[in-house]
Amino acid sequence: MQGRVAEAAPQPKTADEVRTQVARFERLVGSLPLSSLTAAHVEQFKAACLEQEKVSRSRVNTIISLLSPVITIAMKKKLTMLSTNPFTGTKYSRKAVRRDANPDAQRDAYTVDELNRLYASRVYVHGHRPGKGGREAAFWVPLLGLYTGARLEDPCRLRTRDVVQRAGVWCLHLHDTKREHRTGEGNTMRYVPIHRMLVRLGWLDYVQAQDADSLLFPHLSRNKYGQLGAMWSTWFNEFLDNDVGLPDPRLDFHSFRHTFKVFGQLSGIDGAVIEELLGHAPDDWYGRNEGAEKRLPFELLVQAMEKLDLPGLELGHLMRRT
Repeated sequence: MQGRVAEAAPQPKTADEVRTQVARFERLVGSLPLSSLTAAHVEQFKAACLEQEKVSRSRVNTIISLLSPVITIAMKKKLTMLSTNPFTGTKYSRKAVRRDANPDAQRDAYTVDELNRLYASRVYVHGHRPGKGGREAAFWVPLLGLYTGARLEDPCRLRTRDVVQRAGVWCLHLHDTKREHRTGEGNTMRYVPIHRMLVRLGWLDYVQAQDADSLLFPHLSRNKYGQLGAMWSTWFNEFLDNDVGLPDPRLDFHSFRHTFKVFGQLSGIDGAVIEELLGHAPDDWYGRNEGAEKRLPFELLVQAMEKLDLPGLELGHLMRRT
């Protein structure tokens, strides 16, 4: 299988992960010719992952999703005598995954008290701008995460040109990473209206002070895959543990997505609109065509952001900063 990895996973990070899982398959099942692979081998692999490697059913499903395209590519190129992909239909059911889920491994949403502790830390009170935190990124990225629910890489790779007006409303023009991964297109974008609190905190002033078309957080370091958020995430987790005093492993940057969803629901925002703002909405949902994508009407997103409220969140000291 190793010989087909580059074709099945063109992104370097994904290719590395596929190679790791191919090696795992060969270690647990054996290095077999592609044409001899059967569904029984896949079931043997799944059982070994669960019993020997203590991998969750959810993770096994992810591994199957990584390995299956390797076989598909080989079949399309007539490099194997297989007529069917032995990985097809072998994932665990959602019910089995839920039953298997470890609550301690799940991410939590932040409570208002936890958010107040975060935004009362030295980054927000004493102007601390750590190099590992990307300097100004240490201040702004957690606020952007809270008020957009975006995946980490999205705010980290923002440029000045990505802060735009649409129908008179200031928005972030974010990469839609979910659709990019599904379609293979690297330039799928979506608009997220900027919450009024970010405006009050000086976000637009910060953007306008940056060089034209520059990265808004130029001090972030890239990892070997070119990602800007990975190293920042390591810093943020340490910051939560040591500076903020929130060592709970269920709390990290991704928790802002859960927080956005929880407070969106509490604010009375329709679930479909929340999913669209989070970049979760599938293409077959009701919406308008924008290019090749279906989207909910932009005015619904604007109305949702106007509704979004986090009662008890204390950010008044940050407004005085601006």
